[in-house]
Amino acid sequence: MNIFNVSYNNKELLEEVYAISGRPYGFIERLKRGGTGTQRGVLEEGPMEVTLKFTHIQSARFCSIREMRQDILLYFICRQETFAIPMNR
Repeated sequence: MNIFNVSYNNKELLEEVYAISGRPYGFIERLKRGGTGTQRGVLEEGPMEVTLKFTHIQSARFCSIREMRQDILLYFICRQETFAIPMNR
């Protein structure tokens, strides 16, 4: 499982994420589809790599899902940094 730190505008990293999950939908396509993301959810359980990031903080474990062209991305925030995990549909 790959966990990518997408907090910063790193084009090489984004291209690597897009190579795994496909490129995001364009603005008009998102409107036609009625949106490609979910509302904020609470991450109760998850892979060990993800849950270890939350062991040192007391805040809630929020996450969201975004649909890409090939797969989906699970986004979560930990210590003011945004992480993305490509997941299979």
